[in-house]
Amino acid sequence: MVGTFALLGFPPFGSFVGELLILSALVSSRQMLVFAAFCILITMSFVAMARTIFPMIWGEPHEKHDWPRQTFLAASPKIGFLVILIVLGIYIPPVVNGLIVQVATSLGGP
Repeated sequence: MVGTFALLGFPPFGSFVGELLILSALVSSRQMLVFAAFCILITMSFVAMARTIFPMIWGEPHEKHDWPRQTFLAASPKIGFLVILIVLGIYIPPVVNGLIVQVATSLGGP
């Protein structure tokens, strides 16, 4: 569900900021026809995604399954990757930061 919201451009995800920047640039350049088309396309993508994904999230399953409980050993890789993701979201090591800056510079960034 979180991934779907990120793809659809809901706040606080980065795609939401991108959509706002596109919309504000269209308004400031007085491209109202393109602005309206963009808003319609965003709405259509939300409705299409919602019709597909939301029944899977909140609907009742057709069959009842008794899934076995997952052991800590089986869940530990997922927990490890989650910890790495959280740590990298809070602190980026200087080596990785330098690599990102080099890539951005080679692509014409600041």
